[in-house]
Amino acid sequence: MNEYFIFKYVPENNTLLSNVYRLQPGNYITLDLKSFELIIKSYWQLKKKSEYSKMHYEDAKDLLSDLTGKAIRAQLMSDVPLGTFFSGGLDSSIIVYHLKDHTDIIHYAARKSKEDLKNEVPHPIIIMQKNLQRNIH
Repeated sequence: MNEYFIFKYVPENNTLLSNVYRLQPGNYITLDLKSFELIIKSYWQLKKKSEYSKMHYEDAKDLLSDLTGKAIRAQLMSDVPLGTFFSGGLDSSIIVYHLKDHTDIIHYAARKSKEDLKNEVPHPIIIMQKNLQRNIH
């Protein structure tokens, strides 16, 4: 509990509860109903830096774009119409870029007031129009 009040989070593998531990990233847990044994399995592991250290810049750029695109497309299953909310930040810019060919997805940009049109709001709208080549809402 002291760590929480000092750091405003609980570091490492700990939680606020006694004998309850955090599941590490890239792992999942199953319970064997016969033996009541908890089984922790890894579904993802970060590759070692040495695997990428000899990669050329253009290859790394292409790999990052490919992996990011696959991760975004993996989230496109829905039983309702999909939309994006574009703030103009890096994350939403990347998402809009990778979804530019999906004409069925509606893209939204925020505008707070007419004053915003003079300041930061034109930036996200310009990026969306450049990438999407269609109107935004």
